[in-house]
Amino acid sequence: MTVANDDVGLRLESLLWSRVKEQNRRILKNKSKILVHYTSSSTLLNILQRQEVWMRNARGMNDFSEIRYARKLFLSYFLDQNRRAVFAKACNDCHKNSFVSLSNFFDGNISYVENQTYITCLSIHDKKKDAGGRLSMWRGYGGGAVAAAVVIKKHSVMNLPFGIIGVKVEYPDEKGFFESIDEIKDYLIMHKNAFSSVPADIFIKFIVAKLQIILSTTKHPGFREEEEWRLLYMPNMFKSDPLEALKAQAAPKGIPETIYKIPIGKALGPQAVATVDELVEQVIIGPCAEVDLAILAIKDALNEAKHRRWDKVVRSCGIPYRERI
Repeated sequence: MTVANDDVGLRLESLLWSRVKEQNRRILKNKSKILVHYTSSSTLLNILQRQEVWMRNARGMNDFSEIRYARKLFLSYFLDQNRRAVFAKACNDCHKNSFVSLSNFFDGNISYVENQTYITCLSIHDKKKDAGGRLSMWRGYGGGAVAAAVVIKKHSVMNLPFGIIGVKVEYPDEKGFFESIDEIKDYLIMHKNAFSSVPADIFIKFIVAKLQIILSTTKHPGFREEEEWRLLYMPNMFKSDPLEALKAQAAPKGIPETIYKIPIGKALGPQAVATVDELVEQVIIGPCAEVDLAILAIKDALNEAKHRRWDKVVRSCGIPYRERI
């Protein structure tokens, strides 16, 4: 995406990414923080054998109800006529009548965000406090299956190619959510002259992208202890031809859905993502009756996937297994 001049381009980029980049910088710099992906052991085996990670549509995620929470707050903000008028003026002062295009997004097509957002979920853990994983997550990913937590080497996912971005999930109450929308409005007012110089369609696209990111990374405060960090792909905003070539259909829970496959250790044109060895720092097996059997199988799969420390990076969470009643 190009804009009229470098200065305005930087301001638009700052509107979108300044907070995201700062949050990611802090996570990367903090040695006590780790990124963990919870899944079932069977899914982990598929990832290692197929050398790919799936990004699923937001509507197919376990916590789709949390997108509805963000939607409710979003609509509440713009149903207030005073807030709506102030935000509209900030947009229209940059580009005449631009809020009309944006309001179509607000008022009738917000489900478009859900349909055009693909997600892979991770959690931010404290290396010592969460050494055995997080019990709520083990329970959430158990369900009769053997759960696994993959500790990811942070630097390998902070700058992924193919238009994929990593964003920390926020857990605001209504006041906090409204403040995040106000920040957009205030930024538009502050840089009105600069934004007036770019084509209206690009200006509108950036605003919609910012709102889409907020909607896709907002969850109810009751889930704050999860400390989620999401990989996002938004094909409507930042389409990647290499990733589009890996678009597919699957039915992971019996319901057909579209997915995107992130290749592991494979080049697509000039771009490539990390290998299994570069991605996986450790694998923790959740509570189960036959933990030694599960550990052995995951070790073998890591070995076949050419992880150099396959025999040293898999362990049990140490939490006693409790039979379901």
